[in-house]
Amino acid sequence: MTSRPQRLLNVFARIAQKPALALPWPSLARAGFDLNARVLYPQPNDLKVERFTLSHDGVHLPAAWISAGDPGPATLLYIHGGGFTVGSLRGYQHLIAAIAKTAGARGLYVDYRLAPEHPFPAAVEDALTAYRATLALTAPEDLVLAGDSAGGNLVLATLHQALAEGLPMPAAAAFLSPVTDLRLINPSLMANRRSEILLPAEACRRQILDYLADADPSDPRASPVLGRFEGVCPTLFQVDRTEMLHDDTRLMADALRRAGGEVEIEETEGLPHVWQINCGLSPEADDAVAHIGAFLKRHLNVAKPAA
Repeated sequence: MTSRPQRLLNVFARIAQKPALALPWPSLARAGFDLNARVLYPQPNDLKVERFTLSHDGVHLPAAWISAGDPGPATLLYIHGGGFTVGSLRGYQHLIAAIAKTAGARGLYVDYRLAPEHPFPAAVEDALTAYRATLALTAPEDLVLAGDSAGGNLVLATLHQALAEGLPMPAAAAFLSPVTDLRLINPSLMANRRSEILLPAEACRRQILDYLADADPSDPRASPVLGRFEGVCPTLFQVDRTEMLHDDTRLMADALRRAGGEVEIEETEGLPHVWQINCGLSPEADDAVAHIGAFLKRHLNVAKPAA
């Protein structure tokens, strides 16, 4: 049964956050996202944020190290969501800190270029650059990846490109309700339009069209579900059955299994898209974050060579 705090968050998502996400002006939507984060999301008392520039091969990306408490030697590279058009450090630092702390790692946040100013494949290129740069700082067995929604898409696209180029895989990756098929053909996109608590359907379609511009949605960098993933690292997926993106997650997990991947999927009922961002506010969010952190930590420990 859904907890009382989560029920209240569900109501708030429907009556306040969902209309705000439907705003057609990216600059206003971004400001609203940051305001929502400042008002709603509690920050850990021991939160540490260190901004810096992450660079690789002449490309420079705004980034930040994020930790809560005493982080371990591992690194969590987190790619944020936001429909490819919004998202910020302020909106995600508490979630990244919580996952990283549970995983025994320090978090790494990256500001990738956003649409519509920078359409596909700009965000994919930035995510891959961030992965290459992180590999130069962290051994692959000490590296895990995670991403939510559009960020999950970018993590999957990064893994796809890394496999194609022969780059080492991280120890594991986790995905929070990722969008994986930009052809927009999966049944749950229509079937769950009413049950979807947070995402406004038409605004999401507009964001994806802004991101794609004139690009082919069948490109595996845009729709990772169409990619090749033989040799992929262990993966965890979390999604709610009432989400419009339920099929995107389920079909992506199936695709990775067919490629021989070690896949876990956790499905809930009656929670909003990326409910994990409410960590510190609801037991459902805290439990999900704990599961993600435990999954990543387990594979980090497996990946470490024996002493």
